[in-house]
Amino acid sequence: MDNIARILSDAVNPMGSDTKDIAESIETAIEREHRTLQQQTIAVLAQVLYAYADAPSDGRNAAAVRLCQHVKATLDAEQWAYNDKVRLPTI
Repeated sequence: MDNIARILSDAVNPMGSDTKDIAESIETAIEREHRTLQQQTIAVLAQVLYAYADAPSDGRNAAAVRLCQHVKATLDAEQWAYNDKVRLPTI
């Protein structure tokens, strides 16, 4: 699993990398998968954001942590998280 995080980190590492282009590529890849896999993939991405809401921060990542805090609050309010785990229905 560390390889997945490294691949993403390497993709965004170059200065001035276009996060919108990277995100669109990921979105396109997800959309090509079976709908159930799409849902599970989004749940994993949401879980990352949910957990990152509690990350230590300073000026370099404060906006990212704040964004994730908003995502976490939304997931909690919508009851899509239980015991710190994001759960989306699988049908």
